[in-house]
Amino acid sequence: MTLFMLCGAVLLGDLLERERNFRLPIFAFILIWALTLWLPFAWTAARSPISLQLTESDYAEYINSAASGFGLSELIAVLTPRQPAHVIGVLANCVSLRELASFPVECPRVNPNGEDIQTISQLLATSREANTYAVLEALAYAPTSAPGTPIAVIDVRQPHLTIYDLAP
Repeated sequence: MTLFMLCGAVLLGDLLERERNFRLPIFAFILIWALTLWLPFAWTAARSPISLQLTESDYAEYINSAASGFGLSELIAVLTPRQPAHVIGVLANCVSLRELASFPVECPRVNPNGEDIQTISQLLATSREANTYAVLEALAYAPTSAPGTPIAVIDVRQPHLTIYDLAP
């Protein structure tokens, strides 16, 4: 589709160069298109992307994907007021959390074959200190819970994120 749109734009540009009489009608067409199709989509994408009307496959790829980044801003909003000294991120998109957060985030290896579940569980068990939190994503290849107290569940997509206070 992108290639067809690019071809159309090139043809439109060529037409505008040759026929100056078409400039106003073409500008009006582009303006009407932008106001009726593009602007509502762009507005929703910027304000509430979770409510975009997407096909099932697009929804799975761009919103429900474990690496999509959905839920990270909500996660940061819960953790920031608590001023964590250490956060252990057991989620597919941990690196993005580390880049976005203003607090230290440790991202242990999470292998999709499940071989790291025991190592991560041990890390969580030995990190029971004050002001230490863990974020677990409900993934088949990650621990299902952490020691400590669950303080919030971020459920804007599946799999959801759970925040644990690891303090003893």
